[in-house]
Amino acid sequence: MVGLVPPASRVLELGCATGCMSSVLKIRLGCSVTGVELCAEAAEQARAHCERVIVGDAETLAYEQFLGPLRFDAVVAADVLEHLRQPGSLLGRLRPL
Repeated sequence: MVGLVPPASRVLELGCATGCMSSVLKIRLGCSVTGVELCAEAAEQARAHCERVIVGDAETLAYEQFLGPLRFDAVVAADVLEHLRQPGSLLGRLRPL
């Protein structure tokens, strides 16, 4: 998954958990990562690896409200989409980002 992200990208990582992948993206590729995590405790740990962490449900989050004009080069949703009720709907909402 990490190999698909271009170096020095701005990345939106859905389900960042404690920030393990965020750390790899930051250290190895020089990416800036914004994470979205449902679990507040995990999100707190992810803050050490992400430029910004949003605590919330990736499927229902009001992205425009939290991100404003911020845009991304890549969206990572590893082990996330298959757990959603309507993953296609989320992907459609993320496309403008």
